[in-house]
Amino acid sequence: MCVACPHLGVDFTLSQLRKLTISGDIGGYTLGFGQPWHVLDACISMGASMGMALRLDKGRSDTEQNHEIVAVIGDSTFLLMGMQGLLDIVHNRGNVTVLLLDNRAAGTRAYSFDASTIAQQPGDIRLGNTVMLGAISDHLSFPAEVLERCALKRFASKKAELIELKRRAFAAGQAAAEDAAKAEATADAR
Repeated sequence: MCVACPHLGVDFTLSQLRKLTISGDIGGYTLGFGQPWHVLDACISMGASMGMALRLDKGRSDTEQNHEIVAVIGDSTFLLMGMQGLLDIVHNRGNVTVLLLDNRAAGTRAYSFDASTIAQQPGDIRLGNTVMLGAISDHLSFPAEVLERCALKRFASKKAELIELKRRAFAAGQAAAEDAAKAEATADAR
């Protein structure tokens, strides 16, 4: 996480709580998924946090009823993809706490491409998050190389082939975002 990240306090606080399952969403706070916080228990895709939380709530066993379910979503992601999840929670009377985080910035860009499809090109659908990191990398307040280096650092002790696969997925995300932005600009010009 960035040193001045407004989500640091939230991630620290959530990391200290017990008997809590936290479903996350794509955004800057997703960096709390890994070291040192280990805040999120699940993070699948943009807009999925509240839907996952509802399913976690409804799927609880009797012995898990005192276990709290929390969904974390950023303001930009909520505006793009989150409303349906919130409606589902209300409609199904879910017992879920929703944290809607506002970092006073909008880093989310809705492009028209499927990260999982792009991730299969380098050879593994699990590279979807790395593809998305590549896609947003040119829209951050720091150089794309910093984000790429951070994304690859976790795999430094792994095989060189895995690191190269991640590097290619990151680059594929950058290219997909660039292509989508060009297509969007062309469509807007018409």
